[in-house]
Amino acid sequence: MCFKNIKELLLEEVTGGELGRELRLLLLVRDSWKGMLGERLYSHAKPYRIVRDTLLVAVDSSAWLQELLFAREDIKKEISKITKGQVKEVIFKVKHKPHL
Repeated sequence: MCFKNIKELLLEEVTGGELGRELRLLLLVRDSWKGMLGERLYSHAKPYRIVRDTLLVAVDSSAWLQELLFAREDIKKEISKITKGQVKEVIFKVKHKPHL
């Protein structure tokens, strides 16, 4: 019986599995993020994860969250274009930066 080591299993998942697909899509979105949002919104919202067909975006305050919700449909259309329809939904979450 042949067992794969953890390194081989992780490499397979990152390069060919669902995790790899989500990472590749996240990189595509992040490369276009500033152009999509514009200078004003860009510094307040960062895409941080894709789960299945949903992009999760960290927003630094509830005020900016409201602003992004107004632009949500346009953002979703742009993301869908960039990801060729693989990402269909966007969820904004307020995530405060830790104070050091």
